[in-house]
Amino acid sequence: MVEAGQEQASGEGQRDEKRANSVLSWTGKLVRDGIAIWCTAQILRDVRLEGSAGRQAAAVLVVLGLTWLVTLGSQGLRKLQSGPLWRNRWARSHPGTTVSAFVVGGLSLAVVLEPLTWWAATAMCRALDLPLRMSGFWVFVVAPLVKIVIDFLLRSVGEQRKPGGLGRLVRFAACLGVLWLLVAVLDGVRLGAEQWWRTLITTVVLAALFNVANLRISMSSTYPWDYDRRRLLWGMLMLAVYSLVANALVLWLVSWSSTALRPPLETAGTGTFLVGGLIATVVMWAANLPFFLAGLRARGLRLFGAEAEAGYLVHPLRLHVSRFGYIWESPAPAPSAPTS
Repeated sequence: MVEAGQEQASGEGQRDEKRANSVLSWTGKLVRDGIAIWCTAQILRDVRLEGSAGRQAAAVLVVLGLTWLVTLGSQGLRKLQSGPLWRNRWARSHPGTTVSAFVVGGLSLAVVLEPLTWWAATAMCRALDLPLRMSGFWVFVVAPLVKIVIDFLLRSVGEQRKPGGLGRLVRFAACLGVLWLLVAVLDGVRLGAEQWWRTLITTVVLAALFNVANLRISMSSTYPWDYDRRRLLWGMLMLAVYSLVANALVLWLVSWSSTALRPPLETAGTGTFLVGGLIATVVMWAANLPFFLAGLRARGLRLFGAEAEAGYLVHPLRLHVSRFGYIWESPAPAPSAPTS
């Protein structure tokens, strides 16, 4: 009887803890979305959110309420996909087609509903005499995208303690430093004049875009370390050229995307893009290199010196190739002594 009572009390305690964690999680999402909506309205060129703090908060709540209706609808679709949908005989016999249809349908709804949500929120704010105004067609398409970027940034801050979180934070800080350095050093790169806090938010969003627009290619190898070591060293030369060209193109993309923001990042001249790509490559590689070398040391490996050729490898070697150089795919496993 006593053991049964203890088990029941333990089960109730776990349920209460799970319920409390769920409430905290949803509250955090609401606060994060509210901040993302306010920042989006402040930095988009064709959006105006002015007036007192209370009236701005009321307008943000209107947008937040409508966007969360879309979010709850998508949650319902996910539950339908994971449960009642598979009771249908046709869905069970064509699982690939069913999943693909749900993915395409969900993306199509998001593309259509998100702009409509911002349009409806603007109309409702105008009817309620709240200070949110949006003009033009494309601003309703761009606003959800900017909100997603800001929400991703806010979510990443809370995930820095997860595996690889510090590396992601450092790489984002490197992109932020690159933009600051380009504006400070190059005459052909400048940010328009705005309030300092709006300029800061815009720069952070552009740095996130500069960081996210990063093509990663997985690399896996089971060859001896001496062979992989030479291959990595030669690959660094080609990867440096790729990083230079890719960073110049991403800088052009960021500059073009910023035309919808306040203030825009104005970049002039092909030479400016190339020099900017070179500066970005140096800064980004310098930020990522310590993590790559630390991963080598954790695996008992060396790139140079007499000990390099004698190193052994816990197979397989798994890396990501990107504009930052080599990034480890997973934390280092405990090295094991080579077998004779």
